[in-house]
Amino acid sequence: MKTILQKTIQLLFIAVVLASCSKPGDEPTPTEIQTDVYAIGHKNIAGRGNTGKIWKNGTLLYTLPEAEVFGIYVSGEDVYVAGTVYNDWKVAMLWKNGTPQALTDGTNRSEAGSVYVAGTDVYVAGYEFKSSGGSVAMVWKNGVAQELTDGSARSSYAGSVYVSGSDIYVAGYVLYDSNRACTVWKNGIAHKLTDGSTIAIPQSMYVSGTDVYVAGFESYNSTSAVAKLWKNGVAQDLTNSTFFSQANSVFVSGGDVYVAGREYNNMVSSAKVWKNGEVLYDLTAPGEEIRPTGMFVVQTEK
Repeated sequence: MKTILQKTIQLLFIAVVLASCSKPGDEPTPTEIQTDVYAIGHKNIAGRGNTGKIWKNGTLLYTLPEAEVFGIYVSGEDVYVAGTVYNDWKVAMLWKNGTPQALTDGTNRSEAGSVYVAGTDVYVAGYEFKSSGGSVAMVWKNGVAQELTDGSARSSYAGSVYVSGSDIYVAGYVLYDSNRACTVWKNGIAHKLTDGSTIAIPQSMYVSGTDVYVAGFESYNSTSAVAKLWKNGVAQDLTNSTFFSQANSVFVSGGDVYVAGREYNNMVSSAKVWKNGEVLYDLTAPGEEIRPTGMFVVQTEK
């Protein structure tokens, strides 16, 4: 018993000595996280059409002349943007670090609304008009097109694409009669978020674990629309605007939900980025009207 007690006292003494010899700077330094928020949008310049804009943390990075931009994805040092340019009509485009790539031959009107990068594969969602007159929801994978509807509806549109593991999610709408049914396709199978009795337009989608977020807006009459966020099919109003508001992009990072959109107040449009319901950035400069359309959040260790 005496030997055990002596060894215990010796171990305690050594521990105290070692603790007293450690320096204050030896404690592990907490990891700092750098959060970069990319946002895109476009504005109309009189006589020159639309100009696409790309911001990082509220500061303008660069512009894309004569372009409308709708989707952004950041992979390492590469920035991918999906949108359109005008020839005789709209042509779906993909930009990588500002360099354009046409997704169609320009024969029919088309538009690209979203881009997602998974490994070496680049997915783009949008639509293309057919000779029958209606538009068809499309997904391009590495430039190769796939139609999401069989042509039985009057028209359809894909506004957002997201890849999670082996699952490919696409958000858009299908026009059956006079109204649009907000729709999510999972691996090509359609699931309706609304019944088509109102005009509902999904603009963006994000998948976090088992949760599927869709941002957009729903209109109940010809004079107003309400920005919406659907989480697993359950709708939430994002504003109480009596005029017009819309959510154009949603991104989830570290438990925080970011939304980019715009809201009219007394007929003045304001472009904003919200974080968990609070305004993070106001992207509107005095005297101009900008439509914010996409967002991407990158978090890295400093």
